Amino acid sequence: MTGVCFIAATVAYISKVRKMPRAKKKRREEKLKKDKRNLETSVRVMVFKNQRGRTISEFLQISQDKGLIEKEHQALTKIALEREMLRRDGKIHTKDSSRTSDLACQLVIQDKMAAFLKDTKLNPFYVDGYKNRNAYLVHTAPTRETLESFWDLVWTHGCQCILTLTPSFDYCGILCCEYWHVATAGGYHVEIQNTVTRADWIKRTISVRKNDCDQERRIQHYQAKSWERHRCPDPILLLNIRREVNLSMSHESPKGQVTPLLVHEAFNSIDKVGAYIAVDAILERMDATKSVQIFNAVAYLRKKNPRMLETVQNYQFVYATVATHAVCDDTTVQRKDLVGVTKFLAWKSPGWSETGFSKEFKLLTSLTPVLTSGECAAGFRSENLHKNRNSVLLPPDRCRPYLKDDSVSSHSDYINAVYINSFYSEQQFIVTEWPMQNTVVDLWRLLYDCQIPTLVILDHMDSRFDRWRYPHFWPGFPETEVHDGLQVTLTETRRYPNITTKTFNIRKNVIRSSHKWAQSGKYDMQATRALLKKIFAVESATRHVHTVRMFQLNYWPRKAKEEMGSILMLNNLVEEWLHKLEIDQGFTHAPVCIMSKDGVERCGVFCTVNIALNQLAEEDKVDIFSTVKLVKANRPELVKDEKEYLLCYELIKLAEQQRWGARDTTAVPAINVLAGTMWYQGESVHKSLWDRVCTAPDFREDHRDSLVLILRGGWGNMSTVNMENSTVFSTATTPDFVWTHERILWTCICGGGSFLVLTAVVLYTFWKIQMSPKVQKKRDDERHEREKKNIALQVRESVHYNSRAIPKSTVGKIFSNEKRIKNEHMALTRLALEREVIRRSGKNPLSTQEIADKACDLAVDEVRAEGFLKYTAMAPIRINGLA
Repeated sequence: MTGVCFIAATVAYISKVRKMPRAKKKRREEKLKKDKRNLETSVRVMVFKNQRGRTISEFLQISQDKGLIEKEHQALTKIALEREMLRRDGKIHTKDSSRTSDLACQLVIQDKMAAFLKDTKLNPFYVDGYKNRNAYLVHTAPTRETLESFWDLVWTHGCQCILTLTPSFDYCGILCCEYWHVATAGGYHVEIQNTVTRADWIKRTISVRKNDCDQERRIQHYQAKSWERHRCPDPILLLNIRREVNLSMSHESPKGQVTPLLVHEAFNSIDKVGAYIAVDAILERMDATKSVQIFNAVAYLRKKNPRMLETVQNYQFVYATVATHAVCDDTTVQRKDLVGVTKFLAWKSPGWSETGFSKEFKLLTSLTPVLTSGECAAGFRSENLHKNRNSVLLPPDRCRPYLKDDSVSSHSDYINAVYINSFYSEQQFIVTEWPMQNTVVDLWRLLYDCQIPTLVILDHMDSRFDRWRYPHFWPGFPETEVHDGLQVTLTETRRYPNITTKTFNIRKNVIRSSHKWAQSGKYDMQATRALLKKIFAVESATRHVHTVRMFQLNYWPRKAKEEMGSILMLNNLVEEWLHKLEIDQGFTHAPVCIMSKDGVERCGVFCTVNIALNQLAEEDKVDIFSTVKLVKANRPELVKDEKEYLLCYELIKLAEQQRWGARDTTAVPAINVLAGTMWYQGESVHKSLWDRVCTAPDFREDHRDSLVLILRGGWGNMSTVNMENSTVFSTATTPDFVWTHERILWTCICGGGSFLVLTAVVLYTFWKIQMSPKVQKKRDDERHEREKKNIALQVRESVHYNSRAIPKSTVGKIFSNEKRIKNEHMALTRLALEREVIRRSGKNPLSTQEIADKACDLAVDEVRAEGFLKYTAMAPIRINGLA
């Protein structure tokens, strides 16, 4: 008992001592010293490791190590603070280097860097790029009072391009003065000539004229809308803006002269400016030297001003952007290359089990961030769990629509839906799941509160089981349903092939305060729909009638191109409806609600196709990889598998083929249509029409001769057309002429009218020429010469490939390559025939060229080669082993 009491007293005494202020202070000092030693060690290690640039493979290995990235940022901050303390030596007496280091470490450990650096001056200053000196001019956003000095800076330094890395305002207030809308700023007159709007950025062409001179300058202004203050955007955004800015700089800058890029952010901040400059300079170095050096590049920037890249979030964003560029590079495809690139990605090389689509989709999946439970906190709340079909597919709070809290039966602002950016506007698409019985009201509230005029449904429920799980939430015709104060009336139904459209009017009603049920303040949660309908019918006041058009796809296509065309037709109907709203009501970029069974399947395909088609129409290029990555940013489950990713490519390819009026690129539709047009014209062919044919994406060079020949048969005067290799005989001797161009000739026959007989004569002439012995002999000789050249090429390639031993790891791949094995056997046969020809020449030796020609002649004809080697003497011979 005494021992227990002694132990208890000892524990009490120790705890009392530990609570004493002196002991606390001592422990705090010891911990601070330990952290300082660790930080100084970390700084020395980081400086040593980053003395040389890393290779791309080494960089990709460490780009996912957040702990290492944070240590690098701490080291950079500590070095920047030491430099800033020495600069302020007049105010803070830190001539002792050890004292300076201790103070810098203490600020880093206690996270007081921002307060210390807050007083650092932000005057305009130059920053060197990787290739050019003074490539960037860094400044802060101007205010109303400093507009004249800002334009003075632009005019004096000859800036041709301005980049604003912040939206004009956010929920915290105004971030940047919209100086481009101020017509007069001191002695400058500013006018916007053109504006190009995208979902993430805006490009403005600004005309600036100085009042005291007649000179006028054109400036390109870019603004990043999606780079918010406390959240970094997707790396694809920064790469796209960088690509556009560099292209504009190369066009606008005078020849032989490099003008600085003026980069600024919000008021009194240059954190994101440092991130952009670092990414641009690092990528230029990486493209030139194939090495990455982030630490030293950021150290140089923070030497210029310690407030550049002062947050660890933007430093991690620099790593993520450089890694994305290193892995993906530029995935943009020009319109003329779209069909070819699609075929190339669908091709599976021998020895490999994956196509290009499989590799791209795996890379896309690895780059897509995973949402955490903290980001989707609203969906996990007890009052909202029953509103989700799947507890895994929850919307993040940062990009979900909020319902207005004026419902009678529910006081929740939650619905399982997410915003997706379109090509032109932010948050234009709203992707949601099929409503349940208890969430039908929320869907109509969403359509009314967010003023959504378009609802796209990508599923059709036929069976009873489907209708029980996925109820029909719209009324029949001409019925009216009441959903929690919203009267929904079906006014119109139309049917298209595989598509049904319905138009609804939504009217919101208000209960007058004179009603006893409203005055009591007691809302019956279990009130029936009939009671509500009766009350609204007696005492209601119409606020606003909102029209919604629903587009429902009756069948989702699987493989057939005819069925896939229904998705394109659905997209066209939606675009026509949105265009009508913009003309009639001035509703620019109206939101579109997209729905499927689970809010994932098929929705990503529709969003991707819509964005890609708009990009193709505006820019004559498309980037499906980046589009899918941005679509998956807010809901990673969209475009969930490789089949949907491949379907996106196939739909864009089909749309491009339909644009030229055909389903098959081998049918040369542009020539078909245009040839018929030329026959109707009669006597002349304009060069513009000819250029349209030759610039078609599916046009092949061998079609040029055939079209020229057909036109020659119809007209004698073809002086306006550039004819290359257009003689009748050179065209007629093309081996596959008749069947390749049958559709072109048939089009001309159908559109020719009076030229029908002439065309028939031309066809008969072609046939006679093709079947003549002279032409056939000439064609056989040409084919024989081509085969001889191919054999000679195969010999050289086989000898080159086998000049050294083949590694064991590649034997399996070669074994599956039958074409290579046949080529090697043909090369061996030709070499053996050469030796046999030399041996048999005897006293009359042949020249080297004669020996090669004879061997090739024999190798082309297997029968002759077998007969030639048949009489080779079969005497006993001695063969050495490989060892």
